[in-house]
Amino acid sequence: MNATPDTDIRAALADASDVAGLTFSTEAVLSEGHRVVRRRRAAATGLVAAATAVIAVVAVRLGTDQPRALPALPPGATQITAPVATGPLTGTTSSDGIRDGLGVDVTVTPDSDGRVRETWTLYDGATVRRTITRLAAASGAGQVSFLMPVESGQKGVV
Repeated sequence: MNATPDTDIRAALADASDVAGLTFSTEAVLSEGHRVVRRRRAAATGLVAAATAVIAVVAVRLGTDQPRALPALPPGATQITAPVATGPLTGTTSSDGIRDGLGVDVTVTPDSDGRVRETWTLYDGATVRRTITRLAAASGAGQVSFLMPVESGQKGVV
């Protein structure tokens, strides 16, 4: 059965008109209902249009502001760069100098020819098992990751 909303509402209003002391005009109720529906649709359409306009303005604003070059330094100002370590660097897997089980000490010393000398010392407790020295190309600051040399013969120790 394909009943329109108006048909259903008219039937419900006809049933309600049988109630004693209740008087109303079916046409007035339906026209007021249609008016409310039109008002809500217009308000929803207006809100969607406003939201779309705001999103468009923000998108255009973000799109035209980028990319921008950084402002130039004021006259007489100098650019500050982070210091780079130039002396030997050391590291260890022991805690507070206490050697327990397998451990490694590493020292990285820069050479004058742009390379670094890595010295790896492997420990088993307090016993030195092996010392390995190798030369490697120097890397920029923040670009180094140490892996234990394969010559150490130690599996799973990195």
